[in-house]
Amino acid sequence: MNELNEVFREGPWPTHWHRQWRGLWDELTLSYVSTYLDMKLGEHNLEMKQGDGTRTALSDALATFSVGQVFNFIYRATKDSAAYYQRGGVTKRQAANSTVGRISAAADRARANEWEVKSFGRPWTLPLSAIGETFFNKVMWQADMMPVVSRDAVVPQHAVSAASATVPQQVQNSPSEVGAERSADPSDDDINDCTNCGDRFYGEGLCKECAAV
Repeated sequence: MNELNEVFREGPWPTHWHRQWRGLWDELTLSYVSTYLDMKLGEHNLEMKQGDGTRTALSDALATFSVGQVFNFIYRATKDSAAYYQRGGVTKRQAANSTVGRISAAADRARANEWEVKSFGRPWTLPLSAIGETFFNKVMWQADMMPVVSRDAVVPQHAVSAASATVPQQVQNSPSEVGAERSADPSDDDINDCTNCGDRFYGEGLCKECAAV
């Protein structure tokens, strides 16, 4: 745990983390907005079973908007669904199921009209999961992930710049990757500046991250 915390604080990240973090970001934010949707429906005594259509609609909204902005859409959609039920003529299930369409319509209108959508903050009644707290706060150094759109999120600087830091045994690169980066006993003469980003690394020319781009 101490070694992992050192990587979280000082870097560098193992290569495969750079390929995986955005997928985890999207998975955790989708789970969070899904839970918020259930909570807001419950406050209006409505309930729905979330399926693939719901997850698709929420993922589509998160592709353009931040979690806080999607919370805004959900808040208004569940409120309108409750009013829809109160007017009569529909069951609670019908009213609840109409919420997904309202969220999608709100996101589509905001995109089409390029509206500035207000971002909600994290409600104290809905804390992040343990893995969410660890990922956003400790790994990504993103204390407030609510206003950040997934496509605009970036890794902390030390994830790629601390070339001399030690990677713990649990998350080291494979032997083939390590051999490609440095000799078994590298010297200071093996350390050079990347010709693109300027970060120091073992080798010559481009560092692995710049070469991948």
